Amino acid sequence: MQSVEEDSVSSVSRGHILLLPDELLADIISTATAWPDDIDGLKFHTLYANRWAVPPVCRRFHRLAMPNLYSQLVLTLGHRINHVDRIELDHTAGAERYHNLPGGKRVWLLHRTMEENPSLRGLCKDVIFDLDIAHWDDHGFLDWGSDFATWFANTKSLRFHDGFGREPGSAAQPGSAALTFLRLASANMPHLKRLAFTARTLGLDAITLFSPDLQRLILGFAELRELHLAGLTKHGVAFSGEQVITGNTYYQQHTIQWGKGRFTEISTRNYYNDPEILPLLLSWPARLEKFTYLGRCGTGWSDLNLRRVWSCLVPHLLSLQSIRITHNMTRFSPMADSLTGVDFTFFESLTFLSLSYWATGSSNTGGKESSLLAPRLEVFEWTFQTQSQRQLFLNRFHQAEEDFLRRLAVAAGEKKIPLREIAVVFSPVPAMEINEGVCHGITETTVEYPWDRMDRLADEIRCLGIELTYNTPSVSREDCEAAGVEARKDARFGRSL
Repeated sequence: MQSVEEDSVSSVSRGHILLLPDELLADIISTATAWPDDIDGLKFHTLYANRWAVPPVCRRFHRLAMPNLYSQLVLTLGHRINHVDRIELDHTAGAERYHNLPGGKRVWLLHRTMEENPSLRGLCKDVIFDLDIAHWDDHGFLDWGSDFATWFANTKSLRFHDGFGREPGSAAQPGSAALTFLRLASANMPHLKRLAFTARTLGLDAITLFSPDLQRLILGFAELRELHLAGLTKHGVAFSGEQVITGNTYYQQHTIQWGKGRFTEISTRNYYNDPEILPLLLSWPARLEKFTYLGRCGTGWSDLNLRRVWSCLVPHLLSLQSIRITHNMTRFSPMADSLTGVDFTFFESLTFLSLSYWATGSSNTGGKESSLLAPRLEVFEWTFQTQSQRQLFLNRFHQAEEDFLRRLAVAAGEKKIPLREIAVVFSPVPAMEINEGVCHGITETTVEYPWDRMDRLADEIRCLGIELTYNTPSVSREDCEAAGVEARKDARFGRSL
């Protein structure tokens, strides 16, 4: 009688997949078990929901899948989840300790697996500590996390989700969960290249980020190249005591080691801090080569416009190679003369520049498009997407936007800039925007399909050696025409009032 595994192998063999050499089969399994790009927003059980089915197929699948399944681990510590995820009482040594422990079952089993199979520890390259200190207690989370931070010596990327506040009922310092694990990681992860802090509930204030302890730990990673921050807030509790210390008071009391950072890349998302903090943050590394600013999510105003973000980058104008600045909701219209005072022509190493349409504007630029052309610029990306709740309409790309890109391409040709690609990121909803009874992009008889404009412009500037590319259209031609019909009706109705 055949075993289950033999039946499985026999069944799969009929599909000839097991006849493939390891090199090809490994690629297939790698794709099947690949981690999604948005892993930051997923939980442990979501990541493994489908991937766990690959290893039991046969021993060969198991052998090839294991490196992928253990390459990235989300360690969920302290979260409350429903009763089916809690450990059942049994006679396993130590199991009673974690009975009914919120979120304990999966992490306990993972910890046991790693403890019993040390060879698996070396497979982990990306670790995410997902910490919920609101539900923190003393039932093993700190012990497990400490072991994980000690075991994974080959880790290249370390991310913390929350864990920056005070544990309820604890006399420990604020942020001690993340700080404890980071301290162990600094001693046991010598090859770490990427460090990320994501604050989703309590926020990560600059006082915490620039605290002496955290500075020392971050600067202690000899091979660190990337620092990613999300949810940087205005105020918080300092490590040094209970009182809330804000901005200037704190920076006068503590020495911040500007220019000492080994990391060459900074990325910030969902930035809610004062504008004055950004230049301090960018002064931290000795040499900055890549910068990403993704603005803020949701609603609310920011004092950071393109001009202010650009001014923070000037100290690194000789070393920056890649800059990405997306939209920030500013109190005043970003379309009014947005490029005044912005000049990238002195950024000698810059080869990639991505700017938001909402930050640059298009119709009131005063012919200043040439100020975006760094001497070695190869790719310019213009994105219409936003991090906020602003809705993107079809007619946001019409004549003014076409002319803006045309002037940019012509200026690049005249200045002999090695620009080879203009990339447009444009994914509107199937609707037209009407302002004061006027709908740009349509007439009484025709609707201008935005991607027709892009194709026409692409043909025009190709002779300059520049390719205009865009993402897959989000709206069909038919839906665009239908949106135009509705917009005409609404515009006529608005003018009749």
